[in-house]
Formats: sequence, structure tokens, C-alpha cells
Amino acid sequence: MLRIYQCATEDEFFQLTKGRFAGLMEAEDYIPLEARTNSRHGDLDEGYSFLTFRCYTKTGNYRHIEGTFHKVNSPTFGKIWMLNLVNKERSMADSDLAPVTGLLNMHAFYQRVQKKTNALRKTAEPDALEMRYCPVYLNLTNFKVYNELHGIYEGDRMLRKIGQLLKSAFPASYITRLSGDNFALFVPRDGLEVKLKEVCQAVNNEVRMPNITMKAGIGIIEAAASAHRRPITTYFDQAKLACDSIKKDATRSVAFYNESMRQSITDRIFILDNLDRAIRKGHIQVYYQPVVRAMTGKFCGC
Repeated sequence: MLRIYQCATEDEFFQLTKGRFAGLMEAEDYIPLEARTNSRHGDLDEGYSFLTFRCYTKTGNYRHIEGTFHKVNSPTFGKIWMLNLVNKERSMADSDLAPVTGLLNMHAFYQRVQKKTNALRKTAEPDALEMRYCPVYLNLTNFKVYNELHGIYEGDRMLRKIGQLLKSAFPASYITRLSGDNFALFVPRDGLEVKLKEVCQAVNNEVRMPNITMKAGIGIIEAAASAHRRPITTYFDQAKLACDSIKKDATRSVAFYNESMRQSITDRIFILDNLDRAIRKGHIQVYYQPVVRAMTGKFCGC
């Protein structure tokens, strides 16, 4: 514990934590252990509960802590809580996994996708235009509302649950959490749309808030070896455009990328960049449509 909290002595540790369990963590992460045991924060069938929280050390470093806890009877103290805690970043520093979700971190994800893509291009049919693996971008719309209502701890728990759902649906695929509430997959194309719809529905059922929904965009990677000069991240940008195109469409959860999406973004950027110049040069003309009151036939606005 002294190493985790960067304290030189036990006295420093007790001064830092005020001798209380709540003092180990950020105030908004505090939940009494009894309440954690009676909620969905652990696996009581295994005799322990899971624990994760954020804290500041004695020297001011910000850390994520995780571990397990359970209640035991001590001959000296009676009923006590036993905690087994580790510095999450330290425990995962030498791995390719992200701390919160346990999925591949972004760097490892893109590295593996690039390696897989290179291998697939070498074995692709000569006349193949598209690869049989697709980049997928997923976004959980309005997820910040979930964090505001339930707190960061529950938000992280939900992100881990979503990671588990994705791994269950695509067990042999590459999966990462890009940032916040955004995920990326590199998965086989066969039956992909149906699987993604099922995953989106499963996530929505887990969240159980109608204004928070999972959306997915599917991109395409060219099979031609000459396409290797394009950064692999470009294809996930395309998948993001497809995902963004249905953010406000309650009837759709999955969209495919097409070039018109890229053109619409290009057009929008061009308009924004040139609007002031167009106004100055008189290229934009304003026309007013009159509003007439039907009962009197008189002009009343425009």
C-alpha cells in the first residue's frame, strides 16, 4: 500500500487517507464495501467482489487502482474486510491491454490490424477489390449522460461490460476502445451487418436508457497491394463517417461507408472555409419569402 500511494511511512499513509477506506479514493468513486457486495460489483459465487477506483498518491500522481475484497473473521479484530489491490497502470504497463476495458490498447490494435491487412493482401485473389475483413467504428451516443447519472465508476463498469459483449460476439477479432465511448473492430465481413445489429441491441438492453444507443459504421479496405500506402487509420475514419451519418436516425443502428459521405464532408469544409470571402465578393444573394396572414391577406412577416 505504501508503494501504491507513494508514502514513505505508515504515518504518511494514514495522514493521506485520514485512516478511512473512503480516503483511499476520489470522493465520487466511494461506495461502502457492504453496498458494493450487495450490488453488481463482484462475483459472490467465487467468494469475492471486484473493486476499482481512482486516487491521488502522496506525491500527487493520479492512478487507477483495482483489486478484490471479501469479509473474513479475524481472531484479533473480529469481522474485517480483506483487500487485494494493485496499480492498474503498473500491472498492465508491459501488456497490450487497456486498463479500463481489458481490450487491446489503441497502439497495439492498429499494429495488429496493419499486420493482418498486409497478410490478407498477399493472399487475396488477383481480381478482388475488397478485403474480406472490415474496419468497424462504434459509438455509444450520449454516454456522458450515463456518467452524469451513475458516476464514473459505474460508467467504467458499463464500458467493461460492452467490451465483454464485443468479445463474445467477435471472439477471434481485434477490438479496442479508441476513446471515451468509441470502440473499433477489425472483423470478418461475412454476416457482419446482422451481428452488429445484434450487438447494438444487446448494448442498448444493458444500458436501458432510450436516449443512449449504440451505432456502428462499416468501412471497406481495398485488396490491392498498392493501397498499402494509405494509413490504416484512414479506413477507420471512413467507418466513423458512416457511424456519424446515422447518429440521429432512431431507425438504424448500422451504416456502410460510401464516397458520398466523404464528399459531403469535403463540401461542408469548403463552404465553411470560403463563406466569408463569398459574402464579401457578393457571390451570396439573400431572398426573402413573404409570410401572409390567410384571414386578412396582409403581409405580416418574412
